[in-house]
Amino acid sequence: MFRFHLPLCPVTVLTVLVGMSWSACSPVASGDDPKKPNIEELVKQLGSDDFETRKQAIPALITAGLPAVKPMEEAAQGPDLEVRFHAVTVLAALSRTTDDATSAAARKALEAVAAGKYPDASGPAKDALKFFVRPDQMRKLALQFPLVQVQGGQKKKLELSEKSIHRFVDVDRYVTDGTLWVFGKGRPAAVIEIYPAGPGNEEDVWYSAIASLSAHPLVSESIDGVEGRDWNPEPWQGTFELLPKAPKPAAAAGDRLVEMQTLSRRFAAHQFWRPGETRYELEVLPTPALRYADEKEGIVDGGMFLIVHDVNPEVLLLLEAQATKGTTTWKYALAPLGSARMHVQLDKEEVWTCPTPANVIGGGKHPYWALQRTLVK
Repeated sequence: MFRFHLPLCPVTVLTVLVGMSWSACSPVASGDDPKKPNIEELVKQLGSDDFETRKQAIPALITAGLPAVKPMEEAAQGPDLEVRFHAVTVLAALSRTTDDATSAAARKALEAVAAGKYPDASGPAKDALKFFVRPDQMRKLALQFPLVQVQGGQKKKLELSEKSIHRFVDVDRYVTDGTLWVFGKGRPAAVIEIYPAGPGNEEDVWYSAIASLSAHPLVSESIDGVEGRDWNPEPWQGTFELLPKAPKPAAAAGDRLVEMQTLSRRFAAHQFWRPGETRYELEVLPTPALRYADEKEGIVDGGMFLIVHDVNPEVLLLLEAQATKGTTTWKYALAPLGSARMHVQLDKEEVWTCPTPANVIGGGKHPYWALQRTLVK
């Protein structure tokens, strides 16, 4: 992903906080039940003069789940400014939980706070609610990037995935909410990131980063409805290499998934960012963002793993069980999804590097492009 520096503000802090995982947080226990959090006490801690006390109360209230929703709604509309801010943070996190009842209740509470009399609480609450409308906006932006693949002189319009395959934040780089989409069936022909520019833009300004994974030419014309704003990248030069010391792919799909995940852990990566050539360590997410197959192309099973900074994709790792002349083997390929210099190691030995691409903001022929966007109403 292309990196833009943005000023940090309370709204950004809120969005980053609720994008984090709180699964490791433990509730503060009450005297009666060591497993049950004392929510009343935790609410008091939100207004503590001690920073560490406040910091511990936030994840504990998130862990409490549904019972914390109503007290947080009341706190978010109460007299204490700092408590209001932290209460909205908790409600925003609870609205994104996988528990439907908790999520629905927290979302309703945020709507009430957003309509309240305190701007310092209603503003962040409105911002938190944008989480639920952004996917539709981001899909519209992806659709405004029409993509055609050219094979044998024939043009074929590529379908966009119905839903994003990954949602991400990047605390260090002030990316508060982003999504990743794919074009094409089977192994994707391209992937595209969509994310808002950040605070102060009212989300009229967005950014995208697109990368080709197609050995055939791609063409995109009149992007965002702007005549002359085109992308005609050179074919992707990525090659699939035999994965050494890999087992024969299993017959069952579930077993192959386990094999993929095990194989992905053999990879490590880092990047260097200019200016300064600062080194950043990257991490391979343990579960593929996309699973695919293509009998015609000899792909028995494939997984797209994301190599990330925070949870922001920077490199794509494709692991495929490929059938060739009656033999099925595990192979891998790598592709950049960022404008830094990338390095990937397999079993601690470097197997792939990608230089910083020149003029990525200008588009043109490069298979990676970062660009500023406008959502067409």
